[in-house]
Amino acid sequence: MRALKRIWIVPVVLVLCASCATLSPERRYLGEWSGTHEGETYTALFDENNRCILTEEDGGTDAFVGNWTLENEEITVTVGEQTLHGFITTDGGLVLSEGSESIVLRKVK
Repeated sequence: MRALKRIWIVPVVLVLCASCATLSPERRYLGEWSGTHEGETYTALFDENNRCILTEEDGGTDAFVGNWTLENEEITVTVGEQTLHGFITTDGGLVLSEGSESIVLRKVK
């Protein structure tokens, strides 16, 4: 009976450790996100070095490089003079806002 308990405890501990690592607030934001706003497609790429690349595809493609920080699970993206604030919703969408304008992005990668 003791041996059986040891056998199932190891996988449970491994799964719990892995889920803790993937649930860290920073890791949830990493990767590529995409969404549309007023007919335009926007993407945001967040990397481990707190660099962010925002892309606007409005016939051409404009890319803007900035930085991101996380505090209390809310993200702040700074690109030049522009600052966006955001959070991940319960359904996995990333809401980025500046003033009264908001866009919901979905994780691509």
